[in-house]
Amino acid sequence: MGTTFANIIRTAPRVMIRRGGRLGAEAIVRRGNRVYCVCCGNTSMRFLPSGAPPRPNVRCPHCDALDRHRILWGRVREIIRPGDRVLHFAPEAALAHNIAHVPNIDYTAADVDPSGSHLETEFPIVRADITCQPWRDGWFDVIVVSHVLEHVPDDHAALRELRRVIKPDGRVISHHPFDPGREHTFEDPSITTPAERLRVYGQADHVRIYGRDLPDRWRSVGFAVGTLGDAAALEATPVHDAPTWKPAATTPEAGVTTSFARASIPGT
Repeated sequence: MGTTFANIIRTAPRVMIRRGGRLGAEAIVRRGNRVYCVCCGNTSMRFLPSGAPPRPNVRCPHCDALDRHRILWGRVREIIRPGDRVLHFAPEAALAHNIAHVPNIDYTAADVDPSGSHLETEFPIVRADITCQPWRDGWFDVIVVSHVLEHVPDDHAALRELRRVIKPDGRVISHHPFDPGREHTFEDPSITTPAERLRVYGQADHVRIYGRDLPDRWRSVGFAVGTLGDAAALEATPVHDAPTWKPAATTPEAGVTTSFARASIPGT
């Protein structure tokens, strides 16, 4: 019997052993009360490492919320009001679950490819291109955009559209990775392969590395910008005397997909 058990242990896939050790460590960490996660309301001994390379004290062992989710939700829950229309692009579970369950708001999740989101089975996700949005001007009170713009080839068009669909007194809450040691954003349209993007930008589907000029990009389309305690977390509000941008057309040729009926989307 002992020999058989020893053989099982010796031949068990290493990934199973590593996974078991990780889950055991996480169970121990969950029992502490030194840190508090605003996303799930639980305490832990500490937050867990996350990222590549791993950063310490990032991921909640209870709900998997990252540091950026805690920053954004902490602010969103302060500014959201009953009756607000809230747009959430590329919804992440840690944020979406909290925002969607706020009572008496109109929550709209949107993604350029809803089929790629595991949240599609939990609530509707509108198929929408952030650079050519299907909603009318000034429709939303709050917009949440987290880790989206670094994937968008024309981020200026995305920012102009965010400015167009936000109400004059609305707020856009965002978080995007950037390099604080870089003065200017770096992007090179000739870098197109996943391997090259991984080598240059650090992720295979990124198209730029934002520098300290990231807030200036928001200002250029008519936003006033402040930070949320983290230089990568921004709160943008419309500047009322800034010119607003109008899309040339809201047709399939202009970037709006035809897989949904516009009449079925509030604000179109």
